[in-house]
Amino acid sequence: MGPLMKYAMKPMLETGLSSLKEYAEKQPKPANVRIIDTKPISGLAIYDSARVEDIGSLLEKNYGKLMSYIMKHSYPMSGAPLAVYHNWDPKGYIRISAVIPLHGKFKGKGDIKSFNIESGKAVFLEHFGGYDNGDSHWAIEDYIKDFNIETKDFIWQEYITDPAAEPDTAKWQTNIYYPIK
Repeated sequence: MGPLMKYAMKPMLETGLSSLKEYAEKQPKPANVRIIDTKPISGLAIYDSARVEDIGSLLEKNYGKLMSYIMKHSYPMSGAPLAVYHNWDPKGYIRISAVIPLHGKFKGKGDIKSFNIESGKAVFLEHFGGYDNGDSHWAIEDYIKDFNIETKDFIWQEYITDPAAEPDTAKWQTNIYYPIK
């Protein structure tokens, strides 16, 4: 390529590289799926069920009920709220436990029950974005399949970011755990 051709091509190459950089920066970050050691979790929970479209309102209602009970009894919280999914049926009902982790073990009353998850290993991913985190679950399931991992019959999500305190959904962090048998 002669000097004249290099001179003529330079602006086009710079524009192309700039567009490529802009495109790449807008793409979601690749999933960082990994295996971690989990600590035991104790808390109080409400076991319930809902259709996919009603999960958000069900969890909101049950977290409110749990928080009222916990505050009334001055129980010490130990972490972010969890949702434990006992099954996944997008055409039917999904069984869910809304859980508030606590320091120590406490008894509930009525539909508020004591809850425990034992320590162990889990396939784990930090998801950033709204609660429509299906792609993150697909990434975890691909990892499980690729490495022939046998998981338990439930998963849990830990809601690190309070949506009331952070309006930007891109900053919402949800930790997703698939416990290993």
